[in-house]
Amino acid sequence: MATIQEHGFIATISTNGSHPKEAVEIATNFDIPLFVSLDHHNEARMDHWRGSIGAFKNATDTIQQSLNRGVNVSTSILLSRWNISEIGETVRYSNEVLGCPAGICYPSTGKEQYPLTEVGLTEKELLRVYLELRGMMNDHPSWFMDFPQYYDEIIRRLRGNQPRYGCLAGSEVFYVDWFGQLHACFRKDWNSGICFECLQDCFILPSMVHQALHAHPIDLIHMCIYAVKRYGLAI
Repeated sequence: MATIQEHGFIATISTNGSHPKEAVEIATNFDIPLFVSLDHHNEARMDHWRGSIGAFKNATDTIQQSLNRGVNVSTSILLSRWNISEIGETVRYSNEVLGCPAGICYPSTGKEQYPLTEVGLTEKELLRVYLELRGMMNDHPSWFMDFPQYYDEIIRRLRGNQPRYGCLAGSEVFYVDWFGQLHACFRKDWNSGICFECLQDCFILPSMVHQALHAHPIDLIHMCIYAVKRYGLAI
């Protein structure tokens, strides 16, 4: 993490909460945001889906420790067959019970980390849930770590329209794995220029912020607010 920051990169940590003490310590020492996987608001259901007893408790303990230490923490909710019908309740639980905003992880549609066949969703179902989330964001903007233009981009593509924003993974955004190896993204192959193949939040969200300098003024305002919330940047 020290090396990443020495080279001028903005860093974040994503964790499933399996090592709460270490994750919170790193986030505190380097003053960086922490994203904790929380796929359902029911402990038994999350443990079952994750295939690990204690997964829910590990995640919520990490969040509580983070809040106690003043870490900028939010939940990461991966959409799947297991939680799509109750996604609003999980977002509400993250905010009203755990005390932190939620980010929604888009399930990928190709050879990426979470193919749709693995999480059991169709694009029609995804369109329905993102329309629901977009409406929820209008009513409770502070509940979400994501910004409106990201959901609008997803809805636009799911309706078969041309994308407005692309992903800059491999040129402006990068992924460092558990072993310290550098990759363009979860796919671990490199690209040059803008990629329009997936909508993974870990990569396209910061890519959209990077493109905000050329965005519509309203988009730019929303993305600046997001950058302050997600990365703690002073704009």
